[in-house]
Amino acid sequence: MNKFSFNVEEKTKLSPKYWQKCVGSGHASLGLRQDWQEQLKYVHDELGFEYVRFHGLLGDDMKVVTTLSEQMPFPGANTIQTYSFYQIGLLFDYILSIGMKPFVELAYMPTALASGKKTIFYYKINVTPPKDYQKWADLMKKFAAFLVDRYGEDEVASWYFEVWNEPDLSTFWAGKKEDYFKLYTVSANALKEVSTKIRVGGPSTSENKWIQEFREYCEQKSIPLDFLTTHNYPGDALGHDIGSFKMVMRLMKIVKASKGKDIHTVLTTMMDQEEKLQHVNRGVMKEWAKKSKEEANGLPLIYTEWNSNSGLTCYLNDDPYTSAFVTKTIIDNDGLVDGYSFWTFSDIFEELGFFHKPFSGSFGMLNIHGIPKPSFWAFKLLSKLGEERFEIPTTCESNTLEMAAFKDENAYQVLLYNQHMPLNPIEDEEVEIVLDGIDNVSDITIERVDGDHGHPKKVWVEMGEPEYLKPEELEYIKEKSKVVAEKIDYEFKDGKLVIKTVVPEQGVALIQIKK
Repeated sequence: MNKFSFNVEEKTKLSPKYWQKCVGSGHASLGLRQDWQEQLKYVHDELGFEYVRFHGLLGDDMKVVTTLSEQMPFPGANTIQTYSFYQIGLLFDYILSIGMKPFVELAYMPTALASGKKTIFYYKINVTPPKDYQKWADLMKKFAAFLVDRYGEDEVASWYFEVWNEPDLSTFWAGKKEDYFKLYTVSANALKEVSTKIRVGGPSTSENKWIQEFREYCEQKSIPLDFLTTHNYPGDALGHDIGSFKMVMRLMKIVKASKGKDIHTVLTTMMDQEEKLQHVNRGVMKEWAKKSKEEANGLPLIYTEWNSNSGLTCYLNDDPYTSAFVTKTIIDNDGLVDGYSFWTFSDIFEELGFFHKPFSGSFGMLNIHGIPKPSFWAFKLLSKLGEERFEIPTTCESNTLEMAAFKDENAYQVLLYNQHMPLNPIEDEEVEIVLDGIDNVSDITIERVDGDHGHPKKVWVEMGEPEYLKPEELEYIKEKSKVVAEKIDYEFKDGKLVIKTVVPEQGVALIQIKK
């Protein structure tokens, strides 16, 4: 039996919901879809996310820079160009209309300005440096001027502008590190030329890379740098570089052995990472965040991507494993980072094509139909916590069960989570919670996310895994997997409040003790 005991008169500290700063999406043009917009409003209203970030804002499908040669490939037609921010305006108008703001990722390269033809993803985004850095600077100035004119300088000053995405990986940046530093320098100076109030940052790297080096470079060269960004996933589904020879050979071998199988099945095999994750320290997200905070040296640190794993078609993304991971990570990193952006809010996502089955292992906290997955319910429980956190240890006798306690003016909250990496043995854990300093309570409830609560994929599997959901099936899954508050037994013993419960493997539970 695990035991947690504390006095409600003990010292507390302010614990702001830094994880509400931002949430990730797929690529920008998805934001013009009605279902995407509806889901974004839902997670904003339910979970409190403030900003939304996406790839491909400057991509060809957003029609930012077009040339006559695309329609008439005559000699010299590529020199006749049109700049248009119309579709960006439509997208940003919607985001602002629901009370959110854009976290502006300045990527990728419009084909008309690109130095090469290398592309990635299903939607063919160009990842090469600009052919002419002055033309890139002109694009930045035109874009910033459009935004300031449309939304006002003070509004745009409240946004974040992040230069590129994961330039440390050749998959996402065909240039060298020095080329990225040049791109950042040109971008930051161009934006500041339009308005010194615009906030610009980077380097938007994978795995916490380049933070100190990039900061020192900007300081030494007097280059504007308002915040630092990086990404954080435990393990890596595809390795550090999809373009490496070793990785290409691995993927080709899988394709050859998968003749006749569907795309999703093959991609799932490619991105299998369970074995890797079992060797990852369960507290690694905190270790990395602590190191990055030190390297940031006082500048705001924002993780613009994070999740329980980097596998796009990993079944763990649909399971309670991710909800337990989310909970532990957010509690662990309290006070270490200035903002977190979970990748992503929805399975409406197209990097490797669009997966139409209800549960495909994609990143989202909502599936393609808007059904809340376990990760959504973890965020929902976290959103109910007060901003005063008791300064007490989270650990107990178990190696996997932890606790954090909070309060607001109406209740005390005890958050329990039983988390470990997959394939490592983990048990259901009994727990006794003893609270001193409480004379009486009006009500005590518990909300759970585990294998039997907040787990819509389980309901779908029990239904026979229908490939296409009828409206009545969709509503059935939503209702059956909805997390609701339930009464929990308690007693007063020796003047102390005692509550007993069990937290299953990879389970999360929120106990609310109303005053």
